[in-house]
Amino acid sequence: MAIVHIGLGKTATTALQKRVFPELVKFGLISAYNPKNLMRLLYLKRLTELTTEQSAELAKLVKANKDAVISFEGLVDWNPVNWKQARDENLATFGKDATILLTIREPRGYLTSVYQQVVAEGHVVEPKNFFVSSELASLAASANRRGMLEYFDQQHFDMAKLADLYREKFSRVIVVAMPQLGTMNFLDAFCSIDEASRAVVQKNFNTLEPNNRSFSRLAMSLTLRRERLLNSLGIRSQSTHDFDIRALENFTKPIAEPIGKPAARRSALKRLKRKAWVWSKRLRRWRYLMQVVVNRGFVYKKYELPPGILNESVIKKNLEFYNEVLAAKDGYLVLGRLNGRNRKS
Repeated sequence: MAIVHIGLGKTATTALQKRVFPELVKFGLISAYNPKNLMRLLYLKRLTELTTEQSAELAKLVKANKDAVISFEGLVDWNPVNWKQARDENLATFGKDATILLTIREPRGYLTSVYQQVVAEGHVVEPKNFFVSSELASLAASANRRGMLEYFDQQHFDMAKLADLYREKFSRVIVVAMPQLGTMNFLDAFCSIDEASRAVVQKNFNTLEPNNRSFSRLAMSLTLRRERLLNSLGIRSQSTHDFDIRALENFTKPIAEPIGKPAARRSALKRLKRKAWVWSKRLRRWRYLMQVVVNRGFVYKKYELPPGILNESVIKKNLEFYNEVLAAKDGYLVLGRLNGRNRKS
């Protein structure tokens, strides 16, 4: 059955998606990776309820790609409050025989990186207004839209519980800590990879320059100061949370597979004009300025959340599970379905 990589986000998922999983298809170790129309419907499902026809199409595509790897960090849901609901949706989509791949990270670094990510996406809020108590989160639950992380209830953040949620319903759950990903040992849990092929994906993964590096301490400071200035003028940054309903149309239309010869290459002048337009557009974006100009142009210093923002008991609890996974003999854990016997290998 399918291997479904659900996240967590900010755990080198981009490197896996760009440099590892596609190679497994080339090596003939898996049948497919992220089929376009299947992914289109998964993205749409994260934003809205599928029609009967779309649900039937998704079920058909999942069945046709039963030996594929699906990697989409949105499947787990960025908000821990929604983890159980997302698990049930994934069960309905992929079935209990799917293998779940869960990648995790040291909890303090993970929570910091999640906050930096939402800030980079334009949802610029102070840390104290992003990490909120369960009581406040429950009062504002209706405002926290699915697929859009507007605040984070850290009391519900429990990676061990997340793994158990999936063990309750799925036959196999593979858990890998981020520092162990580079060994590629976890691939042994779902495919028969030879050492030559493993060496290729190891190199691909470990040499990829991060293109979504979190904002540096300076970039975060500049972004927060800029937002305070904008707010004082009664305006704010545009963000990915400013949802354009017409964007849904992009996910309702099937993606045509390429047929015949590729289109003729543009002339050198047209390519140059295209590059100039792309670069001018990038330089007008604050995120690009921060990630490329500030992050790379100045000494990169890691951003740290202010003292007192994170719940230390939550950090301690998650660190225990993280260290257990990190210390696993093979570099990963394979957890069997919870059925009263708590199988673990």
